[in-house]
Formats: sequence, C-alpha cells, structure tokens
Amino acid sequence: AISRSLRSISGQLYEHWHLDVLSSQPAPQLSSSRLTWHTIAPDQASALTAKLIVQSGEAWHTLINGGDCLTEDALLFAAQQLLDAPQTALLLTDGDSVGQDGTLSRPWLAPGMNPDWIRSCLYVGGLVIGATRTMLTALEDIGASPTNALPIAALLRALEEHAPAAPCHISRISLHRTETHQPIPLEFRADLLQAHLARCGRSAQLEHGLLDDTCHIKYDHDGVQPSIAILIRELTYRDAMLRSVE
Repeated sequence: AISRSLRSISGQLYEHWHLDVLSSQPAPQLSSSRLTWHTIAPDQASALTAKLIVQSGEAWHTLINGGDCLTEDALLFAAQQLLDAPQTALLLTDGDSVGQDGTLSRPWLAPGMNPDWIRSCLYVGGLVIGATRTMLTALEDIGASPTNALPIAALLRALEEHAPAAPCHISRISLHRTETHQPIPLEFRADLLQAHLARCGRSAQLEHGLLDDTCHIKYDHDGVQPSIAILIRELTYRDAMLRSVE
C-alpha cells in the first residue's frame, strides 16, 4: 500500500517537497534526497511527527496514510493557493475513496466549508495542509493517539481562526483515500469537538446523528427558543410537502 503512496508523491508536478515516512517496517532500498524513512513503534508516531515538523523549518505540512494517493497536481494547486493566501491556517481539498482494485468512489466535497457540517460529520475526506502552528497545536490535542486523527483535529483548530488566517478550500479532488483504514472512534472525535466548542465559547449537547458515525449538535441558547414561520408558495405536490414537514 505504501508503495502506491510513494509513487503518487514522486509523480507530483510541484517538486518542492520532502517526505518523511513513519513505519513499523524497516526501510526498503530507496535512494532519494527528498525522502527520509523512520522505523518506529506505532505509539511513537505523534511525538515524532511533532519533532519532524519543528526540525524541518518549513511553514506547511500535510499527513497522509499509507495507501492514500495524491493527484499529480495536488501540491501544485496547494502552492498556488498559498501564494494567494499566505496567512491562512489551513488548506482543505476535496477527496474520494480508492478501493483495493483502484476503483474510485464516495466523493467527499466541502463546498463553502460549512463549520456545522464539518462538526457534525467529524470526518475529513480531502487533503489537509496546515501551517506549523496549526499542526503542532492539533498534535497536542490528539496526544499519543494515532496520527490519522490529525486532519480533523487540525481542521477544528483552523475553524477557530478569523481572516486572514481563516482556512481555505480548494474545490478539487486532490486525495484518494484508501478504504482499508480503521475509522477513528466517534467518541474520541466527539471529545475533540467538545474541546473545540468550548474554545469557541459555545455550549452544546452532542448526540448520535441520524447517519452512522455522525454527531447531532444541540446548541444551548439562553432565553426563549425562537419560533420560525416557513411560507411555501405555489404548492404543487402536497404529499411531498407533508413528507418534508414530517
């Protein structure tokens, strides 16, 4: 699986990158000045990731899982966006899933980067490229947990920023995520969400959403709950309207 990821990175149209591979397996016979292989125990990944971010001296960082593939223009469009928005805390792209046979499915799109939609699904299907401060803070949030939780933790941190540091969205599928990874437990992601809401000064109760692996957020509001009147003009399909109301 990791060889597929390596091929997608080596084929990038944008060439100014360095890759650190964190794996429990010994390094294969590779010769590249832009690749460093680290053989580690799984529980060392978060700490080593933070150390590598600091030591690199670079301003931008991303993390993908073994088996994930970047489109060949992923870093090129990210670099162009960063030239236009150099103070942003994070870039987010669209993405999809890739099966064992290479079939692409389940596109994940984030038009508008609606904060409440992101908070409810607590899943990131696209490529996350974060500024150093954003990624280091997110690593502190996840602690010694597996680093596959880093993208959602970083995105929640970025949602707390305001212009010009607010996160940016690239409306392109730049990442094909492998379907073989174990999902991050919803309880852990819900803890990240509660901490995020507390930092934003928002009080809310979290419940299981209607869809599997999602959250229903019930914000606490002071005072009387407002009532909203909905007017429907030119009613044509009465039964369809009743189903929507129900």
